[in-house]
Amino acid sequence: MLTTGGEYTDRTHSRHRSLDALHAEHTVRPVLPVTEQDHQLLQEALRRAGRRAVASLASALDLVCHELRESLGGQASMQTMIAGRPGSWESAALQEVIWFGATLNRPRLGGNVTQTRAAGPNARVDPAAQQTMAEIIRRWVSDPHRYTEVAETLADIVSQHADEHHGVHGWAEIADDRLQPGPAADENSYTCYKLLYSLSQHLDPALL
Repeated sequence: MLTTGGEYTDRTHSRHRSLDALHAEHTVRPVLPVTEQDHQLLQEALRRAGRRAVASLASALDLVCHELRESLGGQASMQTMIAGRPGSWESAALQEVIWFGATLNRPRLGGNVTQTRAAGPNARVDPAAQQTMAEIIRRWVSDPHRYTEVAETLADIVSQHADEHHGVHGWAEIADDRLQPGPAADENSYTCYKLLYSLSQHLDPALL
């Protein structure tokens, strides 16, 4: 985080470093917008997934986060997923969407984690779309030369896709019945709607 004094601090504000010092101690990547190619690839994956798009995206997010957890550790994996704007409400919501994705990737709870993951994903997920989405997100967070903010970028692309292809019925066409707002919705519907549909022209503030 950049301070008013021109130095950078960590989340605890206990350490301050100049940009030169950060370059000397760490690999520093610029935060850059999504590439046009990835934008188009993600739009196509959303289109292909249909009403399984939101669930497939949540599943893909957890898949990438799980891979990071295996290589970096638990805390570092989530920090990598929300880097760029770690204090934003979008990044906080993204963590909940990732946790939802974990339930989709482990359709049977209990037992060996590796085995239950191998049995997934849930039928609510489009496997081909999930793999394409995961490949894109993996590139955003793992490219050694650049980083693309995950939460805000997904909110923009998903909202744009819903508006352009489905208009006022956008959310109903990209999310399954259990993610539709209402008494029958599961506990994850609110956060998915709040984040991934946040930039839609048809967002209903009454549902937030």
